[in-house]
Amino acid sequence: MAHEIESIAWTNEVPWHGLGVEVGDLSVDEMLVSAGLDWNVSKRPLYFPKVGTAQTELKLIPNKFALTRDSDESTLDIVGDSYKPVQNHEALDFFKRFVDSGDMKMETAGSLRRGQFIWGLAKIQDSFNVGGNDEDRIEGYLLLTQPHKFGFSMIAALTPIRVVCMNTMKMALGESLAASVATPTAFFGCRTRGRSTKRSRRARKSLLGLRVRAWSS
Repeated sequence: MAHEIESIAWTNEVPWHGLGVEVGDLSVDEMLVSAGLDWNVSKRPLYFPKVGTAQTELKLIPNKFALTRDSDESTLDIVGDSYKPVQNHEALDFFKRFVDSGDMKMETAGSLRRGQFIWGLAKIQDSFNVGGNDEDRIEGYLLLTQPHKFGFSMIAALTPIRVVCMNTMKMALGESLAASVATPTAFFGCRTRGRSTKRSRRARKSLLGLRVRAWSS
């Protein structure tokens, strides 16, 4: 079973793969650093050598860019002109409202597939029992996934699954990481093509805020 972990920080139960850094009760910004997600991405122009120039003269490839991790210059994907990168700190900022209010605590965060996918997972403070049986207590989590890869969406979802690797992420969101085949109780997907607006971020927080209250009631 391939975990596809690049980096991970976690609290509470040790993940099945035993990898990563165990942490305590951290803020969102502290979890970002502990999980090895304190890096940015940028779009870099692409060139190819002209024929017959001994590869000394380069020609620009129009409207194509290498989506590159600035910390180690690794290329995560090839994207177009309209693709707008979302930074890791911008994605995980989504949790701050819930963590700062005490409704949730950061549980896991990390990077998958050499940085092509990152995630954060916060544990909802309230859980519930199935049939009144304390042994069948269901924990709820808020999951956020941010792709650094064209064709995939940022997804926020409520799920009973504790995400610690690619396998558990697929269990929560489906094999294609698409909300249409997901199992969570609520989701909000947003592709990173074009302009990401404050309005869309407010909509995600509003939707998940309502769903969290419903989960806890």
